Amino acid sequence: MKVNQEQPAGVSRLTVALLYFGLVFGAGFVLGPIRILWLVPRVGVRTAELLETPIMVLVTVLAARWVIRHYNVQPAFATRPGIGVIALSFMVVAEFGLGFVLRGISVSEYITNRDPISGTVYFLALGLFAFMPALVLQRSTRATREERVRCLPGDELISQPIGSLTQAITIRRSRHEIWPWLAQMGAGNRAGWYSYDFIDNSGRRSAEQIMPELQNLAIGTLFPALPGVTDGFNVLQYESDISLVLGWLPTTNDAPIMTWAFVLEKTKDGNTRLLVRARGGQNYRFHHLPMWLIRLGHFIMQRKQLHGIARRAEQRPAPKRVERRASVDLRRTTNSRDRAEPLWDLECCIRLLERSRQ
Repeated sequence: MKVNQEQPAGVSRLTVALLYFGLVFGAGFVLGPIRILWLVPRVGVRTAELLETPIMVLVTVLAARWVIRHYNVQPAFATRPGIGVIALSFMVVAEFGLGFVLRGISVSEYITNRDPISGTVYFLALGLFAFMPALVLQRSTRATREERVRCLPGDELISQPIGSLTQAITIRRSRHEIWPWLAQMGAGNRAGWYSYDFIDNSGRRSAEQIMPELQNLAIGTLFPALPGVTDGFNVLQYESDISLVLGWLPTTNDAPIMTWAFVLEKTKDGNTRLLVRARGGQNYRFHHLPMWLIRLGHFIMQRKQLHGIARRAEQRPAPKRVERRASVDLRRTTNSRDRAEPLWDLECCIRLLERSRQ
């Protein structure tokens, strides 16, 4: 019998949703009298509700994390939003039911009688409550402090960036299995960016399979930014199974105004750490938007891309490892592909120092 990997073993989705709802609703039931009897007479309804909201958001996050961990809910997209939607149904029925029983008001009166500001915040919080199971405990794309500050391939191309953003994800596959997904990136006639396709690929879904015809890279290969355009990211550096550095060049002979580096590192447990760093040069302007907005947009798109790459790489069966007792090939052991620790840090720092002196 086929096992449904989206379903927690021995427990129904309804049970998980009911417990999630119960924890959050119970906290609200406790805080409600405190807000009504103590806060409202002192600061008013609006301020009291706004002060309560951050506490309830924190409770929501903690409750979602606990039920997902406790029942070992798998990170399938259909499962977690399903839990949140069911829990939201319980919450709406409970809220409107209490309003009718305790205050004798209808659903329409319950909605229209709320303060316009704190009421809007409340309904946004309800939406967050519904999506929280899908948001928490997703695989982290946060780079460690050491990963953020150290040199990566391509850093020497922009020695004094106006902005730099590094993200990373651990993928349960080897570097060799992840590399083809990087090599075929790009919009249009390439595989896509594995991010939000309605934004960067005109709604065309990014490829779910490796495309052999797109695996041959060369310096200067164009990865179109959007379908149907002739500009985009050019390959500036690459080392198969190790690193890929893309850059945006104003003209062919100009220095890049931004770089986008993808680095694959072997971890001690045999998995792969994929590091991605975007750096903007002094002349980098994206539609003249403020830098904080550019960073936010890139963070959201990059996070989605990292999850997309990880999912695609891991959905392919991992090759079986065969124990070999043949003699060691010294030429292969000195190949950079088989080193767990990259050697580019020192070289990169030297290049950066040389460029800063020029």
